[in-house]
Amino acid sequence: TKDIEGNKSSPSSTLTSSALANATNSGSVETFPLVRPSSTNKFQGVYIYLDEVGLLKNLPLNPRASQLAQRCGYHPAPNFYGDVFVGRVASQSISKGFLHNIDLEKEDVMDTTKEWMVRAPQENVAWQQSLNEITGKKGELQPSLAGTEGVAVTVEKGSDGSSCSYSWIQNEDEVELTIPLLKNDEEGMKVKKNLVKVNFLHQQVSVKYDNKSFLDLHLYSKVDVDGCTWTIDKKNLIVTCEKVETGGVWPRLELSA
Repeated sequence: TKDIEGNKSSPSSTLTSSALANATNSGSVETFPLVRPSSTNKFQGVYIYLDEVGLLKNLPLNPRASQLAQRCGYHPAPNFYGDVFVGRVASQSISKGFLHNIDLEKEDVMDTTKEWMVRAPQENVAWQQSLNEITGKKGELQPSLAGTEGVAVTVEKGSDGSSCSYSWIQNEDEVELTIPLLKNDEEGMKVKKNLVKVNFLHQQVSVKYDNKSFLDLHLYSKVDVDGCTWTIDKKNLIVTCEKVETGGVWPRLELSA
């Protein structure tokens, strides 16, 4: 286990029964599931342990904890107050629900490419869908599945004059990006196809126009390079990527949220 500020585990920061007891001396400990144990993750869950009354104590916001929850697919991410623990637990199965603590290294939380974190958004959606079926609730999906149901997601990349805006949409088989190559004030100008360069890799898409880099995306999952295409629509570049694993939707476009 480790604390959210990235400190190495030590006797004082290890999530033991005594550590939790000390944390509860002036309040109650609440758990927040970053991902719950299930058959798809070998019944291993990762949880945030926080002060339940941190807000009432006027503890400072913990943006790093919120960012971690966002990477696991929670949109919008909840607010956390004060220091938190992050711990991993395991059980033999869902029916055998006895949980025990297992090791969680610093890299397991800081490295956004770790398998548990990459899989967390879809596993959380699957859990919510299962809960909806049991409770009879409909339409509740937290985390949400971005870019679905015909609603495009608009993204702003960068903050300076060279920033790039784009939108994207998806279905179960492919992802489509719309990238404006010319600004609205460039009236009468047309995109020159011979100046467009799009490079497709298995998990990356990069776009250049007139030798200027417009976009470099590390995708959430792999695409079929042979099934990727692009075309010009007025001032926009339309990029279509065919998913390697079809039949599912991505919780986000980029690998790192």
